[in-house]
Amino acid sequence: MRIINNRRERLFNRGTRKIYHLVMPDNGLKKAGIHQGDELWATPREYYRDGEIVAVRVGNQTYVRRLFNAEKYLFLEAEIPGPLRLSIERNAPGVHLLGSITRVLPATA
Repeated sequence: MRIINNRRERLFNRGTRKIYHLVMPDNGLKKAGIHQGDELWATPREYYRDGEIVAVRVGNQTYVRRLFNAEKYLFLEAEIPGPLRLSIERNAPGVHLLGSITRVLPATA
């Protein structure tokens, strides 16, 4: 079953786990082997480690980046061509941490 909805993530249940299925929107993590158009699974977790690759929705935009935690902020870091960092207030309205990237399916040519 293919459940992708153009540039938006879709939530589905796999057994008792919730998993978001989305398409990588850009080449922000190309050095990590994740390319624009790759299909990704993001699994929500209770805790996230610094440097972990996650999917985060900020308003209508979804980012797949490395996560770094600070007391009041989340830092999302890309690798294009050097690190680019986006800082977001942890409890800001419209910010939703979808989950850790647990599967990458390369885009078909």
